[in-house]
Amino acid sequence: MDKYHGIIFGGGDLPVGNQPMSGIFRQPAPYKLRTLARDAGYNIKAIDYTQEFSSAEITQALENLITKDTLFVGVSLQHFVQRSPQWFRIYETILAFREQSQYNFQLAIGGMKAILKQDSTMKWDWVFSGYVDHDFIQWLHYLSGKPNNFKWKKLFNYKWVDGNSNPENFTKQITDNMEIEWLESDHIQPYESLPVEISRGCRFHCDFCEYPLLRSKQKDFDGIRKSLSQQFVTNKEKWGVTNYWFDDFTYNSHQGKLNLLDDIIKDIGFKIKFSTFIRPELLVAYPEQQQQLVEQGLNGVAFGMETTADPIRGSISKGGDVSKINQAAAYMNKISNGQTSFLYLMMMGIPHQTIKEMETDRKYVREAEHIDNFTFHPFWMGYPNSEGGDYTANESKITLNPEKYGYFPDTSPEGLDPENILGDRFNWVNEHTSFLEMQKIQEEWAAEDYHLQKVGGVSSMYFRGMGFDVDNLIGKTLWKDVDMLLSTKTTERVKKYINGVLSEKLTP
Repeated sequence: MDKYHGIIFGGGDLPVGNQPMSGIFRQPAPYKLRTLARDAGYNIKAIDYTQEFSSAEITQALENLITKDTLFVGVSLQHFVQRSPQWFRIYETILAFREQSQYNFQLAIGGMKAILKQDSTMKWDWVFSGYVDHDFIQWLHYLSGKPNNFKWKKLFNYKWVDGNSNPENFTKQITDNMEIEWLESDHIQPYESLPVEISRGCRFHCDFCEYPLLRSKQKDFDGIRKSLSQQFVTNKEKWGVTNYWFDDFTYNSHQGKLNLLDDIIKDIGFKIKFSTFIRPELLVAYPEQQQQLVEQGLNGVAFGMETTADPIRGSISKGGDVSKINQAAAYMNKISNGQTSFLYLMMMGIPHQTIKEMETDRKYVREAEHIDNFTFHPFWMGYPNSEGGDYTANESKITLNPEKYGYFPDTSPEGLDPENILGDRFNWVNEHTSFLEMQKIQEEWAAEDYHLQKVGGVSSMYFRGMGFDVDNLIGKTLWKDVDMLLSTKTTERVKKYINGVLSEKLTP
């Protein structure tokens, strides 16, 4: 094809310790939508690492690629931090181009957790939230004037598409074929960890999380054997890739998924390595998973631990005996000879949690031998169903009823300061602390603890994507020389990618 019907900008900063790892992780959404669009007869340009483009480079890309046939320009927000400086810069650059050009394409934002209200001054035409596979294709038909069954709602200043409420985005036709087709223009590196979808949604019901509303089903993954096998074989043959990020909220949520991967590995005849999210308490409930996961090639694990205090975990519907969970993780690390490494994701300010208890969490993750990386994040929630907007599909149990969990609006001068009100974020206070206090403490801890961070957990895929011998680096502290070398390699790779994008030019 010699024209693009749409352009999707993606990317985002994913830190290791307190260091940005931009340009290493590929979010799957733009590529998946591109693959779906190609099957429907549309040509979409996916541009990654957008936060690393200068405003002039974004403008040049638009000038080179947009024609009269371009229907839309979109930004995928899966990993962008809304209201961040780079977010506003990207938005303002795209908007300025449209206002100054002869083209009248639509502006769209989307993402699993896309904030719907955003800023009242922003001039996006469309907001897509959640999974929108079917909706996206119908939208393209709608913009093209073709027969369609596209549906949307008016919300705030936008036309809103709530993908999570549309069952068409969760049909067997969709979930059996979640393949991503990679192209030469994506500049895939042989040691890169590419994302693949295994299943969607989550079967668990943590009170702070909206993912249980995303319709996880027992058999969602049964039909993807052929699709996954084909991706593994194609990616190895075309790009030399055997490393993956399993884009799955809880890979070990169903034993059937693990057994499926065993069968696929037998089918393809070669080993893979992968990182993913693991539900920690299931390793205790089903101890046979520990050995199975290691043998499958799991070498990077992200644990949603939240806290090491059992009573507090119970208050947010996170079960399990923490001591047994840690024992299971340590055992997996041991039987893999240190090659299965763990990132512990911890929360700050969850219901009934004191600062002293958070400090206990910090002490544990700093000292535990099997933990390579750890992060602390203040508990974030959006405004509960603000301005009468009917978008509860994107809200957690806590967001729907914050007072029940002890959260109230922060009416202090600092809490009401416009500079501290980001998007739809709810600046809360509770009996022990506030969101803004948690934010300050988190920044202090990240700076203090960086020297303790090791190569491991999901960071292993970032290092491997830069060509490092990760097997010899896992478990080693990020010393200054490696940090500088990683930064240099990242810059080189991203610059090469940007130059590749800017070298493409279509005839208007």
